[in-house]
Amino acid sequence: MKPLDCVFCCENESVDHLFFGCVVAKTFWSYISSEFDIDIGANFESVARFWLSNNKNSALNTTTSALLWCLWKHRNSMIFDNTMWIFVTQVWRSVLRTIRYWSVLSKENCKERLDSFVGSLEVMIRQPLLILSG
Repeated sequence: MKPLDCVFCCENESVDHLFFGCVVAKTFWSYISSEFDIDIGANFESVARFWLSNNKNSALNTTTSALLWCLWKHRNSMIFDNTMWIFVTQVWRSVLRTIRYWSVLSKENCKERLDSFVGSLEVMIRQPLLILSG
């Protein structure tokens, strides 16, 4: 059986590649790392270590869980529903919606941080695409 190619970058797909190794996944993790001022997204362990202290890191955990969920859902949509891949904002919008839905389940101290992240994500998504010349 031939392995699947990553729907985002066409390299060989694996679970680790889809969520952490793909250039697209790295873009998401870089943004989250910057927004939360924490090094996260190198692998599952770098994400899961914060799950143990859920109360302290509940906004981060909601955000990382939403990203993992949305990457998986978008990948499946592209494979099974022939959704076209256009740009990372497709997944970011899905992350945004998911965090909004899930935030109602969050404690009050977490909602403030989630709202802050959602606000910065909305601003970033609205920015025009920068095209760099070589």
